[in-house]
Amino acid sequence: MKKLYTQSKWKKYSQIRADNEKDKKNRTHEQGQGPNRRKRKNFQHNLIPKDYDHFETLIAPENFSLIENPEGVLYYLEQVRLQILRRNQVFLDKTQIKKLTPDALVLLVASLNNKWFTRGIRISGNAPEDEKLKELFLQSGFFEHVKSYIPKVKSRNLMLHRISKRKVKPSLVKEVCLIGVNHTFGSPNIFEPLYEMLIECMSNTNFHAGLEKQGKYEWWLYVYENPINKITSFSFLDLGVGIFESIPVKEYVKFMQRIKLRSNIDLVNDLVNGKIKSRTLATNRGKGIPQIFQHSKHKNIKNFKIISNNVFADFDTENYHKLKNPFRGTFLYWELSPDNI
Repeated sequence: MKKLYTQSKWKKYSQIRADNEKDKKNRTHEQGQGPNRRKRKNFQHNLIPKDYDHFETLIAPENFSLIENPEGVLYYLEQVRLQILRRNQVFLDKTQIKKLTPDALVLLVASLNNKWFTRGIRISGNAPEDEKLKELFLQSGFFEHVKSYIPKVKSRNLMLHRISKRKVKPSLVKEVCLIGVNHTFGSPNIFEPLYEMLIECMSNTNFHAGLEKQGKYEWWLYVYENPINKITSFSFLDLGVGIFESIPVKEYVKFMQRIKLRSNIDLVNDLVNGKIKSRTLATNRGKGIPQIFQHSKHKNIKNFKIISNNVFADFDTENYHKLKNPFRGTFLYWELSPDNI
């Protein structure tokens, strides 16, 4: 049998390969990307980069509120995404924001932490010039999820990020629930409607996952305690394919082809009334969005909204309309309110 390498050549080849692997391992270690290290964030806030001239600056809308100005906020994030697709570094200028709500913060931080959104491109930014809005940024926990030189502030508010495998931890839900109940009612007791809404939000994320992510899903939750009143707001977000692009909804539309559906808006009532069923095999599946919707009718739960794909649904006002700037994902929002408001 003919030898491919002489013994001396083989030893030389093996040594070169070993040296290359060692160099690669050292580079990974120095960059903080080893298996036991946190990945470096490719975005930074409240820090003007030295090479600022090489960034594309995008000015955030004055009303930076997803629940009040969904078109403006979603259009802004779409412009960010397009710049990223062009491989341009982006600077998020938020100095001109005049109105800011917590729901927009969780969408922004979730997007900045999503590798499919950032694609390895550097993103930098700043905070609003308005002192009250800047304080909201600080108190929100936003800077705990981005690279920043701003000292972290201990906050009563809670911004959670979880990647789950069909698992819902009741102990975590209980903790989150008690935060809101204590702020709104001054009570240590579990508020059953709120508890079940949170359970269903977390377990129902698999409903919105793409086929390749079934069984593994990512969600964000922001619990905001309004310091002016006793209202606690809940913003729940997942960046899956969205409700109306999910497998169960597509199967339902296919089944209902004999009925002329004008748009996804026509599916909203069927969705919340339980006519669209999930076929997931997860053992922790409950009643999903229909149960969340039923609990949202409680007198102490107000301002319930769902934003997904090209649908904006405000269930308090029964205002359902098509979005010009679609949202790839599912966003649920509601407020826990005391009796006197």
